[in-house]
Amino acid sequence: MAIFSMRTNKKIKNYGLFALVSVTALVLQIGILNNFPVHGVYCNLPLTLVIIWGAVTGSPMMAITADELRLSTTGEIFTRQVASGSVTGLVTGAFMAALYAPMIPIFPVYLPIAGWTAGYFCLRHINQQNFLCIPLVFIITLLAETIMAWQLSIVGRSGVFDQLMQIAVPEASLNALIAPFIYFPMRRWYEFTQTVRTQREP
Repeated sequence: MAIFSMRTNKKIKNYGLFALVSVTALVLQIGILNNFPVHGVYCNLPLTLVIIWGAVTGSPMMAITADELRLSTTGEIFTRQVASGSVTGLVTGAFMAALYAPMIPIFPVYLPIAGWTAGYFCLRHINQQNFLCIPLVFIITLLAETIMAWQLSIVGRSGVFDQLMQIAVPEASLNALIAPFIYFPMRRWYEFTQTVRTQREP
């Protein structure tokens, strides 16, 4: 007798695969990428992975229709928009942040926020999605670095916003350059899993 249903087993396998990919990304960052700075700046593979994952999986909520927009109050529209980020991107970022937390003096909330925010820009619904992963990663990296600088200033680090101006744009540029190499395999894997799921459903 099976302990878990087939659907639960599939989810457990997916979570396990994701955890393995996340740990691998962190090991690659610490063991390899941190040894190859470009003008003193490093690309951030874990952050890029979180952003791409949030953008590929997108929001579970359907886009608001014109009729719903017309019939809803401003508060309802605002609440729906706030709630329509990527849940899996948030979980991905939180898991990655938990891996990072022992190495830095704060819990890096920029990772779950970046994953959630990326869900607003679900690339599956955009025709020219192949090229939009680059500016998306660039912009959300700038947002994430600003949040990190704000966190560090709260715990008493001085001069973080001056350093932010020096590293944020180069890091965002490096992240944007590696984004397609993460985006294409991740999108193919996600489309494959969705196709398999659809075929198995009655």
